[in-house]
Order: sequence, then C-alpha cells, then structure tokens
Amino acid sequence: MPVLPPSVLSLTLQFLATEFEVACDSPEFLRLLSAGAPRATQLYPIEIRHGLRVEVAGKGHHLLGDDGWEAAGFSTHTALTTLRQRMIERALSALPDHVLIRTAIGYHRGHAFLLVGGHNTGRSTLAVALTLAGFDVSGDDLALFRDGQVIAFPSRFLLWETSWPLLPELPALPGSEVPVGRGRERQMHLDPIDLGLDWVIRPAPIGAVFCVEPNYGGRSMLTPCSTVEAARRIIPHCGAPQSGDRSWTARLWATLDRAHTAVLTLGTPETAVRWIGTALDHLPPREHPAA
Repeated sequence: MPVLPPSVLSLTLQFLATEFEVACDSPEFLRLLSAGAPRATQLYPIEIRHGLRVEVAGKGHHLLGDDGWEAAGFSTHTALTTLRQRMIERALSALPDHVLIRTAIGYHRGHAFLLVGGHNTGRSTLAVALTLAGFDVSGDDLALFRDGQVIAFPSRFLLWETSWPLLPELPALPGSEVPVGRGRERQMHLDPIDLGLDWVIRPAPIGAVFCVEPNYGGRSMLTPCSTVEAARRIIPHCGAPQSGDRSWTARLWATLDRAHTAVLTLGTPETAVRWIGTALDHLPPREHPAA
C-alpha cells in the first residue's frame, strides 16, 4: 500500500490468526468501525497481517487492500459492511483446515460446549441467557473446529426484538432497525463486556453438544442422544474446510463420540439454562490450556 499522509489514522483489529490494520482519513468512519468490532481477548496466535485503506470523499468511500482488492462508491453503512465482510473472508481463508460450525459456544470446567441449531431455534437467545446467568459464553453464531478443539469466531451477539422480553435481566442497550422482507425489525448487538463480564475467546476440546429444538412457551427438556443422532443434527450446520480435506466428518464424528451429546427442547430460556447447567456440572474438570 502507498505511504499514508500524517492526517490518516489507523485501527488494528484481530480475527483469530489474522490481524488487520485499517487506515482511513475519516476519524468518524474509524469510530463506527471500532464500535461494531469484537472486543474479545483472543488467545490465538496471529500468523498473518493485512493492511486495508479507506478513503472518504463526500458520501463516497474507496476501499483498498494490500492484496490488490478494491471497491468504491459506497455509503458509510455499505462501506462498513463491505469492509467487515472482507476481513471475515480473509480471516477464514487463513484457517483453511478448520470446519465451520453454525453454533453458539461456551466453556465450562476447561471444556467447550456447543448449542447447535438453525435460525429461529432460539440459539442466540439461549446463549445470552446463559451469559446473563454467569456462564462463560464466547460466541452465538460461528465456531471453527479442528483436531478435536473448537474456538468461537469473534463476533458480537445478535438478538432480535422478539427475544428481548424473554430475558428480563437484559440491560437496556441500544437497538437498531433493519429491513426484513417488506417490513423492518429491531435488533440488538451485544457481547459479554456489555453485561459486565470478561470476553475471552480460546480453543478448547468439545465436552458437550446440545442440539437445540424450539418448543416456545412449552417445557424445556434435555434428552441424551447417540453419536449417530448428534452427527445427523450437526453436520447440516457445518461447512467443509477450504483445504478440501474430506476426512473432516470422521474427525468430527470421533470428537462427538467422546463428548456428552443431547437434544435440548427449548421451551423457556430460564428452564433451559437449568438443564444445561446440570449437564455441564457432570463434566469432569479439565485444566485450562496455557494462554
């Protein structure tokens, strides 16, 4: 990238193995980018560093990457979205041997536990409910798996307005309206730091997997399931490694065989949290790996 003039400011962001230095001539743009960035402490070694540059002229934004990537003509909102997506793509491409799993992830007694379920299953609501109850939750949407260990991809949690009444202990945080279909709905982005807790992302072995099924307003129940059943429910929420390694299903299967696997019928977050807490308390303690 060309040498930047002294008036240009920069912001450094980490996404697991990748660090980005974003330079821009607009302090306001960097402030908005920083406000939406994950604030987690990431216990993962940085292996790749990239530079990105944003030039603001009027209402237009010119985005440039040190690899020749370039995009232009965006509003502030679209430029922020495009830049974040570019960083996520580059960060994921730096971990080509990892399996992507759409899941919430937390830690207990040195193990990782997963809440696996598709959209509208209550996965994110339950992840926030667990956080409010004092559980160590590090992500609500995406985790990366390799060699028996899993780690959250750094991203703030997302709650839709329909979930807010289900979490009476949720603080009054600002939300925003977004277009959904032909209407608009409100959503809230938050993380453990907003709730007064530490937010640490680290790799850990999978100790428990809870496959979430919605039963809104009904009873919450936890039913142990076999490795076969757990794999049947989890694999549709996985993305194969970018490296093309076809043995990932066998490796995931072997990991599930060593973990506690169950189907969680989610009625209310409060009762589901109790079921999960009871199950996790039966996991044997494991020493945390060195940072």
